[in-house]
Amino acid sequence: MPHEWSSKTAFCVLAAALAGPLYAQAAKPDANNPCTQIESACKSAGFHEGGSKEGKGLWSDCIDPVMKGHPVSNGAKLPGIDDKVVAACRAKAPTWGEPTKAKPKG
Repeated sequence: MPHEWSSKTAFCVLAAALAGPLYAQAAKPDANNPCTQIESACKSAGFHEGGSKEGKGLWSDCIDPVMKGHPVSNGAKLPGIDDKVVAACRAKAPTWGEPTKAKPKG
């Protein structure tokens, strides 16, 4: 006697099979995204989350100065990022790299 799947089981199996590749695709960073290119360049140059105390903070010591066009106050060497990539990131996400503002209470 062959085993028959219920329609709920078949649906769940099908949904899981279809969702797996979609999840994997969404989790992959977009190498063509100019903002992702800046983040990757900063990480490759040794900047990382939580590194601001040592002058290697990903955002405070690399991404923010690159996006604002300012040198780093601690003298850290920024990665060479093409101005066209920075301009494309600014156009794509004008507020990327800026601190988020807390909503007023009340």
